[in-house]
Amino acid sequence: MQRRTNAVVRAVLRMLCSADWPKSVPAGRVRGSPCQLFRQIRVRRLKMGEYLDSLHEAHKVRQSRLKKAAFKAVTNPEPEPEPEPEQESVRYSTTFEIILREICTYYDVRKLDILSQRRINNITHPRHMLAYMLYRMTSFTNGQIAKNMQKDISTIAYAINKIINHIQSHQSDIDELEKRIEKLLAQRKMLVVP
Repeated sequence: MQRRTNAVVRAVLRMLCSADWPKSVPAGRVRGSPCQLFRQIRVRRLKMGEYLDSLHEAHKVRQSRLKKAAFKAVTNPEPEPEPEPEQESVRYSTTFEIILREICTYYDVRKLDILSQRRINNITHPRHMLAYMLYRMTSFTNGQIAKNMQKDISTIAYAINKIINHIQSHQSDIDELEKRIEKLLAQRKMLVVP
């Protein structure tokens, strides 16, 4: 009878020491008398209780942060619009940076995405348009455009030819971008000349 009781207690302890318990509670084979085993069970229950309490406290902290953020979002007025960049920033920008910034604002993409290796359609089209606008509005060679865009020369040639071959479908975008870019380049010229 004593042997069977010890086996049952050991089985219960093995269950309590399974992988679900925190890593600080050692799992494995349990030895000792029934009194020692029950003491171990009580200690491990206390540790499990402490562990559950710490999880509960962390959960409450996360919930309160979310509530505060939601309350702040609801009660605060709409965020102030970002101020338009000053004309001084145009003065110190290169032609490449001006055209890149304008392409990014027109197509609503990030500079990081346009200059990255990603080949998603909503990124590749603005990238091709950037190469074409640099080719059309500057005296950059394909090699210089490739160096600025961190691409291969053949990639730049392909992008330019693709826009040229489908010029009718892109004409409205090209006209709008040309107006915007010429305006920014003219502002830069006026600021540079004393």
